[in-house]
Amino acid sequence: MTDFPLFTIVIPTLNQGEFIEQALDSVLSQQYPHLRLIVRDGGSTDATLAVLSRYERHLAGWSSAPDRGPWSVVQEVASSAEDGWFNWLNSDDFLLPGSLSALAELIHACPEVRWISGARLDVDRDGRPLRSICPWLQSPAGLAFGMPFLPQDATFFRLDLFQQAACLVPANLGCIFDTILHRVAWKIEPPLLTTCVFSAMRWHGQQLTSSSPWRNSEYERLDVIASQEKLSPVQRLLKRLSCTRFNPEISALLNAMISRGCFGTSDIKACAYWPWHLELKYCSVAEAYAHYRL
Repeated sequence: MTDFPLFTIVIPTLNQGEFIEQALDSVLSQQYPHLRLIVRDGGSTDATLAVLSRYERHLAGWSSAPDRGPWSVVQEVASSAEDGWFNWLNSDDFLLPGSLSALAELIHACPEVRWISGARLDVDRDGRPLRSICPWLQSPAGLAFGMPFLPQDATFFRLDLFQQAACLVPANLGCIFDTILHRVAWKIEPPLLTTCVFSAMRWHGQQLTSSSPWRNSEYERLDVIASQEKLSPVQRLLKRLSCTRFNPEISALLNAMISRGCFGTSDIKACAYWPWHLELKYCSVAEAYAHYRL
């Protein structure tokens, strides 16, 4: 493959000197030929600035100044980015080796696709793997109820789609802006969903994701509720039952319905790895649920 799409990746950070070097190394060690890596520091007082100074010549740009939080930083960089593909990487997370080349191959195979979401590893504070997570294939409720949960660090956008969706995300979100971005983008068009594992998310207790009260309060905001997909009567009933003791039965039913193309899953593209044939299979999400679930 000689046509390498441009990837712009921004790392928003604040006092993550313990982890940011691994995040930087994980992107730069990809040795991907068409990459812009930008860092926006919110005014760190730890070792972060010393690390950034050492990496300065490898970066497309970096700055350190108080900001209004990671979502504001991400939008600011995206608004001035060039054409190509875009994502952000939290400074305590990291990309896995070969991720950008794998993404480029998927883009080359499906040039009409405007966003791609894969799988990730959950790791502990020291980077030791805890589990793999591929929500679209493991949790049918997200697909069935129009509330997809996608790993942010493993979800990449064409810049034009990101800009289109980002301006529709409710303002001043500090925790769940990535989830709402994905739901808004899904309404515009679904992504290519893949089992490729692109990234690792570090769980250490201080990251935004671990703040359940903050996260729950944002889900209760009226503008967030208004951004959610309107469900049919059948979807509302199934969702209600999924919150009861009948959840295992409802999950099995949703699996069967998705594998038969319900909820539009015959029209959503997927790329699932089938180990017995040692290949990535391009198919629909319905086919993935019917034939390629492990």
